[in-house]
Amino acid sequence: TVAFTPTNAYARAAINQLCDEIGNKLGSVSVEDCRRQNLHLSGHFSVRDRPLAIKEYPPTKAKRPLGRILVIGGIHGDEYSSVSVVFKWMDILNIHHSGLFHWHFIPLSNPDGLLQPSSQRQNARGVDLNRNFPSADWAELAHTYWQKRTGNDPRRYPGPAPASEPETRFLVEEMAAFKPDIIISMHAPYGLIDHDGPP
Repeated sequence: TVAFTPTNAYARAAINQLCDEIGNKLGSVSVEDCRRQNLHLSGHFSVRDRPLAIKEYPPTKAKRPLGRILVIGGIHGDEYSSVSVVFKWMDILNIHHSGLFHWHFIPLSNPDGLLQPSSQRQNARGVDLNRNFPSADWAELAHTYWQKRTGNDPRRYPGPAPASEPETRFLVEEMAAFKPDIIISMHAPYGLIDHDGPP
């Protein structure tokens, strides 16, 4: 995937199309709910050329932010509420953003998985994006885990190579550029926090 800088008219049309699809798919997020967020194009696209959209809540100029927070929704396309919760969270920040934190939101990181007629966990190439990140031990463990622990479950296929998918590459690039202090990846449906960070 090659990032590019779109024109304003192109960007608005692409975001409007994405919002039309999201609003027509999810009962909890309408087309208007999506459009009023004023999402921006990242310059990156999914396998099926849907835009990977982002929204920023910058710190106020007079304050040094207490931290940078990256919020990711919809990495699994069949986890509808993970997308809905991120949209509701942005609604809250639209009113109550204090400027104490610098936020980046990616409300739907797997648009192809969500927006096809029958939503699926994986992206359009059948890759579980959550298992496609280029971890230090990916080459030795990803396929072994997939084969032995999941029995080659297609819903958990890690892909042919680390960061082989455009959606994963976008997320990796966003993490490297934004350098978040905290990453919150919303999933569904369990009511728990799986904390992988430092103590």
